[in-house]
Amino acid sequence: ATSQTQIVACSELTQSELSIKPDQHVFRGETVTLRCDIDGEGVTSWQYSWYKDGSFYTYSELQEHTFSPVTESDAGKYSCYGAKRGGSCSSYMSDEVTLTVSGEFEHLFIHTHTHLTCFFNVL
Repeated sequence: ATSQTQIVACSELTQSELSIKPDQHVFRGETVTLRCDIDGEGVTSWQYSWYKDGSFYTYSELQEHTFSPVTESDAGKYSCYGAKRGGSCSSYMSDEVTLTVSGEFEHLFIHTHTHLTCFFNVL
């Protein structure tokens, strides 16, 4: 009897798409989530590699990476791709998405005076 090793390969590479929530332009101190979606695939079958400014940034079992709180040093161009568990195949690298982080958001309160007048008729 002979043993055979079967290698499972992707019949077609799938596309990765990177999105940023709540927005690509945020203020320091906010919570920002990067999400890597693989076309037509469930989240349990992939492992994710994240890139920042063209260099490897981090590896994750999750399709989301969160900055909480986000800082100016987190700003940059991010991309991602997924690899099937077991290394059988991987997706294409996503297009880069730019995260811009500005100084802290300042709440502006405008002090105004309000005058209310109440009229009523007595019968």
